[in-house]
Amino acid sequence: MTAFINQYKLLFLLSWIFFYLIYPAWALPVSVSARAFVFLGLILFFCISAFFMNRWFNVFIVDKPVIVWPANPGEQVKSHLWLVILCALAVALHIYRIFSPILIMGDEAMHIQGGLMIYEYIDIGRHKIFQVAFWTLIVLVLVIKKFNGADNHLIKRLSKRFCGDSTNHLLKFVFGFLITGFLVSYFLLLKDITYLPALIRYPPLSRFLYFISYSAFGITHIGPRMLQLTFYVLSAVYLYRTIALFSDRKAALTGASIYLFLPVSFVYAGLAELGCGTVFFITLISFHFLRFVKENDNRDLLLTSYFIGMGFLYKRSILLMLFVCTAFLIISKIKNKDLNFSIHLKVILLSSVSIVPWMVIGKFFSWRNYNIIWSNFRPFEGKVFTYFMNIPLDISWVLFLLFLSSVIFILLSKRNALTFYFGILFIAYYFFLALDIAYISPRLAMAFYPTIAVYLALFLYTIIEKIRWKHSFKLLFFVLTAYLIAISTVPPLNAQFLSSSEFKKLEYFPGDKAMKWVKDNVKDNEKILTLRIMSALFYRDKYSIDRNKIINFWYELYEVSTPEKLKAFCKKNKISYIMFPAPLYLKGGNLKILEYLKENREEEFLEVKRFNLDGNYIIIYKLKKDL
Repeated sequence: MTAFINQYKLLFLLSWIFFYLIYPAWALPVSVSARAFVFLGLILFFCISAFFMNRWFNVFIVDKPVIVWPANPGEQVKSHLWLVILCALAVALHIYRIFSPILIMGDEAMHIQGGLMIYEYIDIGRHKIFQVAFWTLIVLVLVIKKFNGADNHLIKRLSKRFCGDSTNHLLKFVFGFLITGFLVSYFLLLKDITYLPALIRYPPLSRFLYFISYSAFGITHIGPRMLQLTFYVLSAVYLYRTIALFSDRKAALTGASIYLFLPVSFVYAGLAELGCGTVFFITLISFHFLRFVKENDNRDLLLTSYFIGMGFLYKRSILLMLFVCTAFLIISKIKNKDLNFSIHLKVILLSSVSIVPWMVIGKFFSWRNYNIIWSNFRPFEGKVFTYFMNIPLDISWVLFLLFLSSVIFILLSKRNALTFYFGILFIAYYFFLALDIAYISPRLAMAFYPTIAVYLALFLYTIIEKIRWKHSFKLLFFVLTAYLIAISTVPPLNAQFLSSSEFKKLEYFPGDKAMKWVKDNVKDNEKILTLRIMSALFYRDKYSIDRNKIINFWYELYEVSTPEKLKAFCKKNKISYIMFPAPLYLKGGNLKILEYLKENREEEFLEVKRFNLDGNYIIIYKLKKDL
């Protein structure tokens, strides 16, 4: 038992060290001495947290390791064959989109580029070293797994030897001294690194995962997109497992199908934005927490706490899961008259160790923080009302009306731990998103979808149960799945979901071909100005284009917002070429310069190349010498 709990101690501790100390979250825009203060403060905070963790975990009984491998994977596949078929179909429908160029609008290019942040500090030519290291590590893990055996005897022995209570105190001291020495040396080596706002704009986990994909498969956008597709599929799997804890497998299968083929989740599953990963952490945390509530397995509570912390380091909105789980735990324990749950509360709150430092750093140094706007409560105008009216536009009116019916049905006759928990989850995320300063976004509203899928699945399955025809479930399941696939993929049925300004950002432009042209044709003494092509920097790194050749205005165009400003900027910076997209679907004052370039009425620019993808163009002009 002790060997198992030590695995969890090590997991928490190493995660804190890696995502706050190894990742330079302390490299803030302050003096070196202030950075040292932050670095040492983090170490002290983690030491105090580790002390309390050790005390709490020593009275916490866990009879399973962190990773539990399935005893017979083949039997698991056979037992849940329809779920496997559903997931395989969902993946197959995304193959074409996975290989499409990176979006030039939205956040996809920014997140993909974030995985290459390390090359802002070192030469990108060293990427092969990381690839070799990654595959070496994979081979090493496979070898260890083989020698470890099914009963984890090797890991047990190592955990007992190095982490157990009987471990020699001298060995513990030496181990701690080496770790401290490494961290101090690491800080002294990097103490003067340049601060980049992107370092703390988003938490580090998504960058780390994307960098791992580059280390595995090379610098390509396919890796991050495959990662989000994996999150999308796993979200359906964990929804299935969660519903199956409290209901029939048929209801669970219906819920998985609903989530997989809802139009918004289907669209974002083929992109490298963070939406599908956010839903994955919501469903993963929900599964382990609800299984703990039902079966009282302490391993699930430990994993709930760990994944809340890691989920926050992926996307800060996962912070709400801490409040949802804590509130539900307190309510359920009081309802069951079990007031001896302080240790459970402490374990859940341990997730805050991964959360608090980033919240403090973000409060003082990040421009994007969550803010409550009370005016959003205005009736018929505020976001609280508007978000609700946008739900049918995102999931279809048919499903929306069924969802409203399911809410009434559950309130009247189907109240249990599952429906109560997901009801709290929906309310928490709804008001969080509706009151925040951010604009209304279908991508953010994906946090509602686990609840929508669960409620619809339980409602529809209950109706089917009352029909005595033996094929009634099959008919409902196939009709529902076919309808969902149709409204997600078939024109013009999916037109309403793709017509909003949010989805207009999701148009594909031939940025890859355009940047390949830059590599082959822009000479060493020439420069190209790229306007509103967010993917340009990623393709620059992918094709190893000299950074000095490209000046990129990926979002704000104020410096070149008029013909006069543009010409002056080009002259000052010795620009030879201009690259820009057409048409651009977003409106804005500074975007008029793109319309001016597209029209080129005075023929001031010489068009040298035009790339086309489904009617979307990237145009390259060469500047005339007398400009």
